[in-house]
Amino acid sequence: MITFNQASSLGIAHLQNQETNTIYLRLNNYDPIALSDYLLSVPFNTPTEEISEDNFQKVLEKIYTKLSNSNLSAEVLDFESHVSLDEAKKSLIQNTTVDLHQEDAPVIKLLNSVFVQSIHNNASDIHFISNDTSFDIQLRIDGTLVPLLQLKIEQAARIITRIKTISKINIAERRLPQDGRISVKLNQEVIDVRVSTLPTGKGERVVLRLLNKNSNLISLDQLQLPPQTYDHFYKSIHNPNGLVLVTGPTGSGKTTTLYAALHELKKTSVNIMTVEDPVEVQIEGISQTQVNASIKLDFAQGLRAILRQDPDVIMIGEIRDPETASIAVRASLTGHLVLSTLHTNNALEAINRLKDLGIEDYLLSTSLRAILAQRLLRKYCTHCKKESLNLGAKTRETIFKLPGCSECNYTGLKGRIAIFELLTVNKKIQEQLLNKDYKNLYGSSMMFDEAKKYVDKNIIPLFELSKTDLN
Repeated sequence: MITFNQASSLGIAHLQNQETNTIYLRLNNYDPIALSDYLLSVPFNTPTEEISEDNFQKVLEKIYTKLSNSNLSAEVLDFESHVSLDEAKKSLIQNTTVDLHQEDAPVIKLLNSVFVQSIHNNASDIHFISNDTSFDIQLRIDGTLVPLLQLKIEQAARIITRIKTISKINIAERRLPQDGRISVKLNQEVIDVRVSTLPTGKGERVVLRLLNKNSNLISLDQLQLPPQTYDHFYKSIHNPNGLVLVTGPTGSGKTTTLYAALHELKKTSVNIMTVEDPVEVQIEGISQTQVNASIKLDFAQGLRAILRQDPDVIMIGEIRDPETASIAVRASLTGHLVLSTLHTNNALEAINRLKDLGIEDYLLSTSLRAILAQRLLRKYCTHCKKESLNLGAKTRETIFKLPGCSECNYTGLKGRIAIFELLTVNKKIQEQLLNKDYKNLYGSSMMFDEAKKYVDKNIIPLFELSKTDLN
């Protein structure tokens, strides 16, 4: 699907109706490279015709007025019907051309099957990787990349063109990174897909992030926080003001924890507002704003606007820059409870990170209420645990493969468990922050100690500790 801006810029418009299926080109003023790429996505015999500037504008008006009236921008791809991955791969190899406008097209079959397989396996991301001779499709499951399919590199252009088309990004642009979005539906669940393309030396690479809009919110109780950590964190988020941070690396479940906190706070009569990138789950009764770089709506600007909306609780998806950090801290000092995330490995590093962002010690000591650090560690697969237990309980090496079974993709591991470390800022710690005495700041329970308990209970293997820098 060529957008209006792309059609105007490239001089290419595709008119499809009962009378014609012609690609119209602006006379002596169209992009031949873009046309070559677009022809990969349509039937082999699709006709092209060069027309004058005036007639080209009329075609544009005819196409995009119709599209506007039909509201195709809100299209949701329905994957209720699909074929197996093996069947889709065979169909793709046997067909050398692709018709993106026929629902039985090989590329559509393949991508539908990849989406279905990814959703069924609870994958968080789908990676399409161009190599010298192969085009690899991998899934990130429980934080680890798992191979799904390997195709010949010749198939890459067809698949990437299809992804670009349905995510409404420029199919002709292969030199710059691009971002797009798709909505897919499976079993009455709508999955929001963020699309990111990146040019590399071996061709374009595409990563799709899957976000389930219909996923149920986890309550604070379901986070399985240790009892003492739960009590302190519960008190922290029920403060009338202050800054509460959740920290950890990418993919450690920080947003899930924040949503659980918001779900708990929603029970009280407070005005809760968020600014996120993206809004991963819609929460009834909470005003959620999504960052939009294309219109220069960033975290700082969104936060400033929220402060004029009389909020009691503010959730910031991530503190990334000095301006956002400064506004968040000052908001927490003026009667608002502010919840946010930082990318640090433990609770203490969050303090240094805020200092790096320009927050003074005296502001930290008066604004901070608590810092919760967390990780997600992989658990033994319950179907083959007996075979894996002896090896997993003794081996510390990070590159180690358990026997596994078909249920866990022969990794021996399936599902993850969260471990936590909480630093509650009391009067003693406030004084230490003011005096810049960071050596004696400790959480109520160290993450390594918590993780070791799960090793001793035969829930996680020993080598998971090494892989997460906890020892």
